[in-house]
This record gives sequence, C-alpha cells and structure tokens, in this order.
Amino acid sequence: MLAPWQPLLEWWFGWGTSAQAVADEKSTLWFGKHHDAEAQAVFGELVEHALAGGLDEWQQSPQGWLGLLILLDQLPRMIYRDTPRAFEGDRRAQVVAMQGLQKGWDYQLLPIQRVFVLLVLEHAEVLDWQNLCVERYQLLLDEQPEANRRLFEGFL
Repeated sequence: MLAPWQPLLEWWFGWGTSAQAVADEKSTLWFGKHHDAEAQAVFGELVEHALAGGLDEWQQSPQGWLGLLILLDQLPRMIYRDTPRAFEGDRRAQVVAMQGLQKGWDYQLLPIQRVFVLLVLEHAEVLDWQNLCVERYQLLLDEQPEANRRLFEGFL
C-alpha cells in the first residue's frame, strides 16, 4: 500500500538516480513559479489540512516527516505566492523540523531530501536555527563525493 506522502515526494523529487539528476529535473519546480497552479490543484487540500494542524500522523516516519515539512514550508510559498499566507506554515514547520532533527531523521533521508529539511531552518527568523542550518549544510556538503560537491556548495 502506498504511504499517503509518497505521491508528494515523487512529485517533489522525481525519479533521478543521483542528487544532480534530481536537481536538474526538479530545480524549476523548486525555485520557479511555473508549477504553482499544479501544486494547488494536486496538493492544495493536503496543504490546507497541514496548515490547519492536521497530518500529525505523518511524523511517525522520516519520509512522512519530510512530506509534512514540504506541505508546511515549500508548498504554501508556491500556492500562496506573494501573499501573507505563503508563510502561514513556517512556525509549525520549524517546530516539526527541530523534532525530527533531534530524532536524527534527517540522516535517514537522501542528501537531496535533507536540503528541504534545512530550508525550513533557513526560512526561520531565529538566529540559533539559522546557525544550525549553516552548520548542517556544511556537514551535508562534507559528506558528499566530489561529483556532488558543486551542487551542495550551492545549497550551502
């Protein structure tokens, strides 16, 4: 049976066989405006549910935790771009991110997936979380083989 967050993670990360392949395929989704309507059509109801405090059960696994973070942090920025609602999930995302980091769940994700956990902290307006974000991006970069270094230097 398909986990409820699996379609979201497949849409967000695709099927690339390397971090660079995933980034090449998905960078316009992640950092552009071309997929905002698609995000709303496909995942709008889940975003609303997450913003309303739902989907706590997704926090029972690293993959579900990542899916919830994307629903709270990334997708509102797409669906509600240029409005205050774009940031409505930030506070909950930050709390959820810190809880998962304390469990070490980021280390159970692929390196390219960990980038989006750290983006939650990057979006925080808390200096300690910003510092933790930079520290974790550096650790992530340090773990990469030479072939991935340029990509992860960009994230750092």
